[in-house]
Amino acid sequence: PDVGTAIVREGYTCGRLALNESIPTLANVAEEYGDATVIAWLRIQLDAVDRVLGAKAMGELERYDAARLIYAKYRDMNVANLLQFFARYRLGEYTEATERIAGVQKILTALKLYNVTCNDDARRLEREREMQKGYEQRLEWEKKAVSYEEWLKTRDNE
Repeated sequence: PDVGTAIVREGYTCGRLALNESIPTLANVAEEYGDATVIAWLRIQLDAVDRVLGAKAMGELERYDAARLIYAKYRDMNVANLLQFFARYRLGEYTEATERIAGVQKILTALKLYNVTCNDDARRLEREREMQKGYEQRLEWEKKAVSYEEWLKTRDNE
């Protein structure tokens, strides 16, 4: 949970984290360390949320079910994004959006909203990257460009 706080403090965007291919996904962690490790790690994150919400806002079984559901649905999400989500959740960023929802569904709904935002941000960053590439390509073409008069001279000389 402390790493999630550091990610929020550093101001990383969720799209930037999502596009970082060096950060392992839940599936990568499970492949290396097993499903039980992923579930245990998610339960630690959920315990941190539970402490913020109040003593035992979620029961042991609810936290276990939530961890399994998150792993099933978001196995391709990287751990930095999940850490950021849980830190933002503890900060109350999803309180208004989930105020009429109870129990584990509150966290799952908030994670769904985070995932939508994350995907939008990743697409925005990809568009910006493509626009930058296009701009750089135009600068290269500009360096190689010749005036119409120079082109006519070259053509006439051939």
